[in-house]
Amino acid sequence: MKIPKFKNESEEADWWYANRKKVERELRNAKPVTDASGKPMTPAEIAAAHIAAGTRVCQETLISYTVIYEHGPNEEGNETWSAYIPDLTGVVSCGDTRDECERMIREAIELYAETMRDLGRPLPAPSSEAGVVEIAVRRPQDK
Repeated sequence: MKIPKFKNESEEADWWYANRKKVERELRNAKPVTDASGKPMTPAEIAAAHIAAGTRVCQETLISYTVIYEHGPNEEGNETWSAYIPDLTGVVSCGDTRDECERMIREAIELYAETMRDLGRPLPAPSSEAGVVEIAVRRPQDK
């Protein structure tokens, strides 16, 4: 796949977004990148070669959001899990297990981020934190 020259970062990001599936498919089937001697290069070496040559490498930014997980019985008495992101209004998920709930909330965050990008809006910066507070509680006397 030939990657075009871009006028700005926005144009580059749009191209990568529009072609991500094709790029992923080609990368899965690609031969390893090698140096002049034929030795396979690490991702860091490839990035360094791009920087040295003055070519751009599309980068993703990792953002960490606090996820609040809750669990309890549903109407039928079965254990269920739910999750929400305090910093992303409306991003919620639920599942029968914690693992399922984690997969679903990750997908919900990715869809939210994709929607915000399509609308040209920035993602809210993470600002929430979660913690655990431990207290001593006096139990009622057995009668």
